[in-house]
Amino acid sequence: MFWSSPSADIQIIIFLLIVSLVIAVASYIFSKKILVSILVMSLLSNVILYGNLTYRIAISHDILWFFRFVRDIFPYINLVLFIFLVVIFVKHKYEK
Repeated sequence: MFWSSPSADIQIIIFLLIVSLVIAVASYIFSKKILVSILVMSLLSNVILYGNLTYRIAISHDILWFFRFVRDIFPYINLVLFIFLVVIFVKHKYEK
């Protein structure tokens, strides 16, 4: 939590999510791999939301379902994306 008010925290979280979107777009421009940029965006978003979205913010903005999603499901989605990316990398490596 950055500040004492939940609305200021939400504004900072949104700003950081926009920065992570810019980083993901830049990774797509440089690598030309859409899956890598999706994984970068997902990982950065998960780190931002997991660390900064507190229970107090979720209660004050009535987004408790999103808080539970970030804590319980989002890390597993990132794990599946990472495994999928590794499988594709290994498959392309051994095709040649």
